[in-house]
Amino acid sequence: MLTATTAEEILARFALTAQSNATIIVLIGMNKLAAICQVLAQMGKEMLPVAIIQNGTLPTEKIVVGTVSNIVQLATEQQMASPAIIVLGDVVQLRQQMQAIQSNVIAHLP
Repeated sequence: MLTATTAEEILARFALTAQSNATIIVLIGMNKLAAICQVLAQMGKEMLPVAIIQNGTLPTEKIVVGTVSNIVQLATEQQMASPAIIVLGDVVQLRQQMQAIQSNVIAHLP
């Protein structure tokens, strides 16, 4: 998990972190999204799944899912802003499965 407090700080930390295949969570990072994606693209990770969760758990929650190559454009189109969490990694692909489980649980509540 990283907090993106300054551009220099995040890029220095991120370059090292991005070398692994671990899930990466970035807090306070919407202003650094383009730079984060640029670092990942330079590492050949253009197709890495990315999710942005804005206002998580609130009625105003918004989620945008894409890849490193298109998430900046999708976030702009959907007017994503802080507060938001950026999730990078294959775990993003589990979102649909989790939604199905959640729907099934809700359907069986009394």
